[in-house]
Amino acid sequence: MQQLQSTSTRDLSGNVPLAPSRVFEQLSAGESSRVDSPCYQLDSRNVKFVGRSEELKQIKQALAIKSPSFLCTVIVSGGAGIGKSSLALEAAHQLRSEHRYDAILWVNAENRDVLRESFTKLALRLLSNDAVAGADKDFNFMFMKNWMDKTKKTWLLIYDNVHDFDLLDEYLPPNNTGSMIITSRFEAPSYIAGVNTTHIQLQKFDSAESLELFNNLRLSRDPTCNIDTEHEQIQELLESVDGLALGIKQTAFYIASNKLSITGYQEQYSQMAKYILDRKSDSEERHSLGTLWNIQFQDIHSSSASKLLAILSLAHPDDFPTELLECDEHEVGDWASFCTDPKELGTAINSLTDKALIETGNGNNRISIHRLTQQAFIHSPFGLAEHTNLFEIGEMSECKELLNIAADACEDKESLEFAWLCNTFVCVAVDENDHATARSYSEKAISIREAKLEPTAIDLVNSYNNYGNTLNNECKYDEAIVSFKKAYNVLKDVRIGQDNIIYCNLTSLNMARSYALKGDTDNALLLLDEVDRFFTKQGHKAFLTSVYLTRACHLLTAGKELDALQKLEEARTLAKEVLPYGMMLAAVHDFESALQLAELHKREGEIARASWYLAESISYNSATTESDKHEASKLFTRARNIKESLWRSKEKFVLRESQINEGQEYDLLVCTWFRANIF
Repeated sequence: MQQLQSTSTRDLSGNVPLAPSRVFEQLSAGESSRVDSPCYQLDSRNVKFVGRSEELKQIKQALAIKSPSFLCTVIVSGGAGIGKSSLALEAAHQLRSEHRYDAILWVNAENRDVLRESFTKLALRLLSNDAVAGADKDFNFMFMKNWMDKTKKTWLLIYDNVHDFDLLDEYLPPNNTGSMIITSRFEAPSYIAGVNTTHIQLQKFDSAESLELFNNLRLSRDPTCNIDTEHEQIQELLESVDGLALGIKQTAFYIASNKLSITGYQEQYSQMAKYILDRKSDSEERHSLGTLWNIQFQDIHSSSASKLLAILSLAHPDDFPTELLECDEHEVGDWASFCTDPKELGTAINSLTDKALIETGNGNNRISIHRLTQQAFIHSPFGLAEHTNLFEIGEMSECKELLNIAADACEDKESLEFAWLCNTFVCVAVDENDHATARSYSEKAISIREAKLEPTAIDLVNSYNNYGNTLNNECKYDEAIVSFKKAYNVLKDVRIGQDNIIYCNLTSLNMARSYALKGDTDNALLLLDEVDRFFTKQGHKAFLTSVYLTRACHLLTAGKELDALQKLEEARTLAKEVLPYGMMLAAVHDFESALQLAELHKREGEIARASWYLAESISYNSATTESDKHEASKLFTRARNIKESLWRSKEKFVLRESQINEGQEYDLLVCTWFRANIF
């Protein structure tokens, strides 16, 4: 393992990145960089902004006590859709009008890639004489950071939608000059707090503020409406969106764009079942918008506007260039043909804008969409309810939510349709190493299918294979082999066709993995040679990746590290080509890259395992510095905290003859086919 881990540490593209600190040391841009001031990089001001007077006063008072030796920070937190970004934008524009700063700059901060892209754009905007269009992002990022550190100009940065506060360390100047506003759904960790830090927990609008905002927005879209009638109905309506700014806006725009009375809208509302975001929410307020969204999505169902929303729901939510939607006929299929007609595309954009489902900016050249709206459309029965496709591309959390919806909607829990859903649940659970879910749904799917299908049905093969993979994850290799043999025996009794031949070889591959894991070399190699020849001839690269990983597993257990390394390199090449950012790639990469992939997919077991092995490799390195030791200690702590929360649910399923070591416990947190890089 140590020989393989020490080969190289690369990023996901295979390139060795230059450490940000080294780039920073090479830069000298400071006051020598000519920056025209004042400079403001902000979205347009929302002229319909209402309320939040106390919060705005808090922000401005906090920033007014700026100390020259400390970074001044205001952190605005609160639930999704409550209006954090709108508050920050209004504060920024008020500070601009008061000429408090030479530069006020907006940074999208959802993740590292988005942060880096935002800083690159700021560098090109501010440091046009030094920043280079098309240059490596590290280059322009460090110019921007160096300017922030050395300039004597006053600046305010707004970091919007922060998910990971640890990332901000990379994006703050060493001398902590300047001021910043942070918006986040999450509470800031204690180490963010300081003498110059102010925390604001944003609350929902009260009834008076909700009414003022609703009336202003409704009048802005329909000046002929009468806001002095239907008072009771309006209050009842606003209670349904629970003081959420996003819900108030979208409700007002929908009513105004359709010229509905409040009573007419309430009739629609009462007819629409709330069966989407009631389940999806990770906070209690999110469900209150579910019915509103379903009404809107049903209203545009099957239209070009709905197709456009489908595209935007899968894209980054901020500043989507409309030029990417403008296509020639040969560039798109029938589904997106509306993109070839500028008039039809414009109509679709206007339709979504009228309902406040999207917003346009920069002369209608950019589109933004709220993240909640994206998630709502993905989960709506009038949106992207395609759970099998989500599983295939690795969107596991979305897949599970949609499966839950489908399972609730399936009235007959003994039907073949429900068995099909159970089988998909198993696929997801096996991939995520969720023993309890995989075991429960495997047994249910097999029970239904054995009772209702012919013994030679191909669906039984799927269930037996999935149950075998479940048992492999539990280290019950002999029982897994029995299940795989049942699948293989079914296939032997049916008419041979291309699909069945593929199923035969997949079953053999699964069985080979069981033999390799239990140390049965002869049977493992016999099956691997067979499936290797078949999938090589057929050109099935995804399946060949699994073949090479299983071979690497066998070679490593046999002590043939160099041969195993060669197979891992072959698997890595194929995995990059087939699914460049899939979790399979984590099994063939070094642990640093595997950790990046695990974090990208939010897979706790893989995060814990990669963190622990990375910390181990750092600790065993003779050239380890004190800084490296500190980093390793943080990784060990993170890994053990996650393992402690996960291990209890795993331990009861895993049979073992003797006590296992700590590394093996981390292996058991992940699916068997993601463990190859540590055997």
